[in-house]
Order: sequence, then C-alpha cells, then structure tokens
Amino acid sequence: MRDSLLRLIDDLTTKKDAVNDEYSEMYCWVPDERHGLTKAYEYVIQELEKVVDDHADSNDL
Repeated sequence: MRDSLLRLIDDLTTKKDAVNDEYSEMYCWVPDERHGLTKAYEYVIQELEKVVDDHADSNDL
C-alpha cells in the first residue's frame, strides 16, 4: 500500500508539472486557472505525503 501511495504521489507530481507547463504555453493569459489547478495538485500531494509519513514506522499501510 505504501508503494502504491508513493507511486500515486509521483504520478500526481508529474501531472501537476505537466498542467503547469501546458497552461504556461497554451493559456498564458489565464494564470489564475493554472494556479488553481497547481494548488489543487499540491494540496492532494501534501495530504498523501502526510499519510505516508504518519505511517512510516508502522505496518498500517
């Protein structure tokens, strides 16, 4: 389970970066929308990292 969460975090980070790159190239005139999507990804990534960190020393995951 822990490995799955770490892969998910990595995938979300990659997607966040891709969204950021795509919006900066295609939609440079809507920075608020790009910022909102980036912040949403960052929030989910942070929450998943907290779960992984909270259970790092246990076998709960």
